[in-house]
Amino acid sequence: AAFVIRSDRVFKFLDPPAAFPNPFVDRTAVAFKTTGGPIRSAKLGVYTVTGRKLRELHEQGLSSNVQHHIEWDGRDQGGLPVANGTYLLRVFLETEGGSISETLPIVKAR
Repeated sequence: AAFVIRSDRVFKFLDPPAAFPNPFVDRTAVAFKTTGGPIRSAKLGVYTVTGRKLRELHEQGLSSNVQHHIEWDGRDQGGLPVANGTYLLRVFLETEGGSISETLPIVKAR
């Protein structure tokens, strides 16, 4: 009997990233899981709906095929709480083999 072992090295999201809770009051997180090699760099950018960047969070050295969370505390780069409203969270991941990104709408409500 013979069998073939196949290794999938394609870098992609296993499921689309999801933000929870959404809507949120004071903090939220983006969950994601990827295939392929280790994630060299993970960034979570927080933007207004007009495209102005409010904050960027960084993670490094993440494994693939593992569920990850990047948390946002609802504050801008200066540490001030953002107003109620709709924002865009952009997840950007890089490996040696390439990069992927996804943008998610999120709502802050008190």
